[in-house]
Amino acid sequence: MHMKKSNEKNYLEAKTELYLGNYEKAADLFEKLIAEGDARAMFDLGQMYLQGQASPDNEFIGWDLIEDAAYNGHALAQYNMGYHYLKMAEGPSYELDEAQRFFIMADDNGYPIPTSVKEKIWKLRNVQPKACTPETLSEIICAHDYGHDNYWYVCKALQESGIEYKDLKVLADEGNTDALVLSYIGLSTTYRLYSIEEYVDEDDVNFTIPVLTHGGAACHKAIFDEPEEELNAVRKKLIETLRSLSVPQTNIYMLVFKDSADTDILYIFANLGYPEAMEELEFRWSLR
Repeated sequence: MHMKKSNEKNYLEAKTELYLGNYEKAADLFEKLIAEGDARAMFDLGQMYLQGQASPDNEFIGWDLIEDAAYNGHALAQYNMGYHYLKMAEGPSYELDEAQRFFIMADDNGYPIPTSVKEKIWKLRNVQPKACTPETLSEIICAHDYGHDNYWYVCKALQESGIEYKDLKVLADEGNTDALVLSYIGLSTTYRLYSIEEYVDEDDVNFTIPVLTHGGAACHKAIFDEPEEELNAVRKKLIETLRSLSVPQTNIYMLVFKDSADTDILYIFANLGYPEAMEELEFRWSLR
């Protein structure tokens, strides 16, 4: 673990102010130490944010600081990050992979992984997959209720289901539209998600420019490892199927795909009269 020791006196002063309840002063001292790369200060200030002792009250800042401390070799921060991701994991997933990675970092750094944690990771890693039935697929499609980023949440629900592509393909070939939709999502998470990021205008630092970017931090790879030719075939069949459906039949799919970066699919919903699809397309045109 690489820590600067030259500011030991300043670090002890910051800790003393923290213990005395002088949070603003403690935070200022920790900030100065962080600027010099002190991982202990990163961890302590992160904890202050999580406990509401730093301003502004923002737990995301807290976890960012603790993650920075973890990457700078702070064993307890690595351990905390492991638990943070483990609490979010519901089965084989990105969160479980991150939890295991941070726990291994902590273990290598002299902070052993408890047996109970190892057992929980093993149980989550070996979750029995759901049966690939039309009813199960309908449940996954309805994952749009999880939040406003509908496409991403369907990806997450599909990933955690443990359903394999070969099982989806059987139902898709039998004419099940849910299976076709999930096949497309599972094959294309690498570049079908999008997000809006803000960039500062070089000529006016007080003006930010919204920019459409592809890819999502939580979906680093496609759920199904199949060749691109398979994705293209599924996409073609999906577009043909969506075009053949009536408005009532496409309502649920509109909710799923309204956050997709696939413009051709959004065009289908816009032509069917969905105002959300047209608004999304107009918004993207405005970013060009």
